[in-house]
Formats: sequence, structure tokens, C-alpha cells
Amino acid sequence: MYKGRLRFIITFMFLVFSVTLNIYLFNNRHEEIENITETISDSECHLYPTNQCLIDFPAETETFANLYKAYSISGDNIIFMDFKLSGSITNSIKDKYGIEPDAKLIRNIQHLAFFFLDFKISFRDGDKISLFYRDADSKIVYMRYKNRSKKSIYEAFLTETNGKEIYLSQTGAYIEPCIENGPFIGCPQTKLTMLNGNLQPVFIVSPHSEIKTPFDATVIAVNSNNRTGGSVELYYEKYHKTAFFGYIGNISSLISVGKRIKEGTIIGYSGFDKEKKYDGIIYYLKGQDAVTSPFLFHHLERKSIKENDMVNLSITKSFYRRWLQRGLNYEKLF
Repeated sequence: MYKGRLRFIITFMFLVFSVTLNIYLFNNRHEEIENITETISDSECHLYPTNQCLIDFPAETETFANLYKAYSISGDNIIFMDFKLSGSITNSIKDKYGIEPDAKLIRNIQHLAFFFLDFKISFRDGDKISLFYRDADSKIVYMRYKNRSKKSIYEAFLTETNGKEIYLSQTGAYIEPCIENGPFIGCPQTKLTMLNGNLQPVFIVSPHSEIKTPFDATVIAVNSNNRTGGSVELYYEKYHKTAFFGYIGNISSLISVGKRIKEGTIIGYSGFDKEKKYDGIIYYLKGQDAVTSPFLFHHLERKSIKENDMVNLSITKSFYRRWLQRGLNYEKLF
């Protein structure tokens, strides 16, 4: 009987000790949890998605339109867009992101496609465009264009050479070829403007640059305008084409209606459109009332970067293709 009572006392003491220990451990654990909770609540971190914190991804932020942000290879803030065309480019962006795109961005897309598609714009519904553009000036630093009808993919990478920003293809070729037998000195870059319902290139030449006729021609029209710059129309008799030159600052005194001029004759000098703030020279051709791009008419020289520059291009391609994948993954969250 004595042994039974002793066993009961020992069992009872063990139970009391276990309960006391559990209460002590529970209180300590509760205090730790409260401390952890206080630490989290004091942080400026907002969880998004629910299991990730934005401070873990310093290059990625969120805007009201759920636009993915990153940085360019030169450290500029850039913004990602990826959309399929349905109607106009502007409406396609509006439908997906709910924002009004910058007009400069739209023209930049058209400009690259103009050279992707052999000097014409032929977007179709279902074509897909992915791009990063600089937040500061809306200039595209990388664009990937998938043409549905041709089942082709084109890429453009913005890089800098000799102090100028240029676009290169994935093979290292300059996106804009040079006109070998054109009216301009060197290889001027271009931008697009709407002329007679068609997007046509404006050649960005230095102020007061010489503009020469590339072929023997007859002068059929001369117009001088102090606000918008003068214009000259020539007829290339050998090719049965009418050439239009606009935004000429100073027209040569040798140019007059009806006069025949020889190849290499100076037509005038580049100027500036004070009314529309345009620089450069408009140059296009017409045949049987159809507007023709000078890139389709003239002989072209397609340049590529030097072999020792291909390493830098490879780095650039890898950089933006990784950002492309991250941008696509980000948009899957929505």
C-alpha cells in the first residue's frame, strides 16, 4: 500500500512539472511570435505577390497599369509592353494596359517595322510586339516583332556608336541601310512622317548640308517658304520618276522651273521647318501618282558591325532577352 501511494505522488508531481513546463514554453513562444510580428509590421515592405517582397527585386516596380519596369544596359529606367495587334497600335495598347501611349512611342514602333518589312508598314491583326522603352523619352531600347503572316521574328537592339544611337538587328546589321546613290552626304538617319496618307522617311541631315540631284533631271516645280522651308520637284527622265524634296533652307539660284540639270548639281541646302519644328529633309518619289520610298528606288548598302564588336552585341542580346522573359513572367501574374 505504501508503494502504491508513493507511485501516485511521483506521477502527480511529474504531471504538475509537465504542465508548468508547457505553460512556460508557450508563453516564451508567444512572446517570440509577438516580437517577429512587431518586426514585420515596422518594415516598409509591402508584400506583392503574397510570398515575395519588392525590396528583394530592386529593378522591378509596379505602376497603376501593371506595367513591368526594369533598367536598360546603360542604367536608364525602362518599361515593358507586350501585346497582340487588334486594330491600331494605339488601341491595342489601350485595350491591354488602359493607358494612352505616347505618340513618339507609336512612331518609333512604326519606324522599326518600316525597316523590318522592307520599307513599308504592313501590320496585321494577330502580329505580336514586345518591347522595352525608356521612361524618360519613350525611345525603344529593345523590340521583338512577330509577323503572323510571314511567321517571322525580328529583333532590334538600341546601341551607341560614334556618339550616335543606332538600331542593330540580331545579326549585327544596321537596321537602317544607307542609300548609295542618293542626294545626301554620308548615311543620315531617318524618322517617319505622314505624307499623302503614307509614312515616309525624313532624312536627318546636318544644317546647311548640300543636297544634290543624284541623276540628270528637269526642274518641274520650285516653292520657297520662309516658315516651312522651300521645296523642289525634279523629274528623273531616265527612270520616269518625280522626286520631291521638302524643308530646303536655301534653294540654289541655279534651280528654276523648266531647267535641265546634270547629276551632282546642288539643289539647295538643308534648313528647318520653324512651323512644325522639323529638321532634316523630306525626300520621296512618285510614279503614276503612287508614292515610292527612296529605299525601294535607290541602291542600298547594308552595313554590319565589325567582328570584334559582336561580343558587345551578344551581351546586349542576352541582357534584353532575359528582361523579356522576366517581363512575360510578370504579366502572367495578371
